[in-house]
Amino acid sequence: MASAAFSPDPFVGTWKLDREKSKFSQGAPPREMTLEIEQEGENLRIKAHGNSEDGLPLSVEYSLPVKGGDGQVRHGYFDRVGSKYISDNVRETTYMKGETEMMSRHTILSNNGRIMQSTVKGTNAHGHVVAGEEVFNRQ
Repeated sequence: MASAAFSPDPFVGTWKLDREKSKFSQGAPPREMTLEIEQEGENLRIKAHGNSEDGLPLSVEYSLPVKGGDGQVRHGYFDRVGSKYISDNVRETTYMKGETEMMSRHTILSNNGRIMQSTVKGTNAHGHVVAGEEVFNRQ
């Protein structure tokens, strides 16, 4: 058990959106996006920045417990965030504004840890309805 305390979460790292492999049935993926995921004790700190499909700036920052639960929003278009731990390589995240769910994500990390696929559904930061799959590559 002691080694688990020192093992970084498998999602930790820098991730870049692969727009060519990202497929949406509604709306469009961001033009570009970089995720920086750091571990701070029992929490993950997530910073995302880039440009929307319209070229508008995107920037959010929040933290989530590694094993799921309510997180803390530091900056974003939502004011609450929560996650559900499914397994080491599968997480679900919900973004809320007041009592309204803005977006949900079901994220799967590949077995080799190099590709992260995130199924998204909801309203993005610029008010567009989106549904699809974002593919990220570890940098």
